[in-house]
Amino acid sequence: MTVWFLRWRRSHLQRKAWRRAKAAEDEAVSLLEEAGFRILARQPLRRVNIMVDGKVVGFEIRPDFLLKKGKRLYVGEVKSGKETAFLFRPSIRRQLLEYFVAYRPYGVILVDGEQREIHQVFFPELALRSNRWKGLWVLILGVFLGVLLGKWVGGT
Repeated sequence: MTVWFLRWRRSHLQRKAWRRAKAAEDEAVSLLEEAGFRILARQPLRRVNIMVDGKVVGFEIRPDFLLKKGKRLYVGEVKSGKETAFLFRPSIRRQLLEYFVAYRPYGVILVDGEQREIHQVFFPELALRSNRWKGLWVLILGVFLGVLLGKWVGGT
């Protein structure tokens, strides 16, 4: 009887946590829209590959939202219950970093479902690296267009 009760209790708590998380995610939709985010997808699934000893190993990740604000893409994650002390938990930081690497968004939006707060999370070291390449391409394009314009103006 004790084993049955413990299993029932654990199952009951899991269902309760799932309902709380689902309610927080539903509430986050209006909170995000009020903040100017457009929801592109809920629970978008992305397949990610890594190489381990020369072999490709695939896995799937599923953030809560794929968002857009202006022209910028964001990944959204909702936390509720005990998870609301999120930024101090290494597992949450790793999850957000994984989303950032997989989706290459402008940033990650973290919604605290308990406090109804939105937090923007950035990884400056990674953003700077990706922006350097953009800057290099702009420089190359500028030089190329400058040479073309110089030949066109000088040739007439």
